[in-house]
Amino acid sequence: MEDQLGPIKNVRMLTTFLVGMVALFLIMLLDSKLGESSGDSALFIESGVFLLAGVVGCALTPRRPFRAALTVVFGVFVGIVIHIIVYPTINGFERNLFPLEILLHTFMAAIVCFLFAALWKVGSHFFASGEV
Repeated sequence: MEDQLGPIKNVRMLTTFLVGMVALFLIMLLDSKLGESSGDSALFIESGVFLLAGVVGCALTPRRPFRAALTVVFGVFVGIVIHIIVYPTINGFERNLFPLEILLHTFMAAIVCFLFAALWKVGSHFFASGEV
């Protein structure tokens, strides 16, 4: 039975990884639309998008929410690296603070996704116990 579920698990983890990448590209798109003057609102939007990515990741792998959170965060990391490599070739300028940008986006995604994964784990134990 476990061998039959292997490909399904791989597809779910790949989808969770892609959710992290799509979340980052959505943030970059929204950030370019909002402009430079949107400091606090950009932080709020970024945390909301990462929370949504954490929800989708945990919904795809409900038994292992921390693995889902780690996969989403890894997707965000790979997405920001791809964005940093590809963006200068499209717009013609380089980013000089890209290590800081990698750290900030990855750290923000890790905080939000792992907090939601902990909440998911506690909630699943609470609802599974039948104390509701």
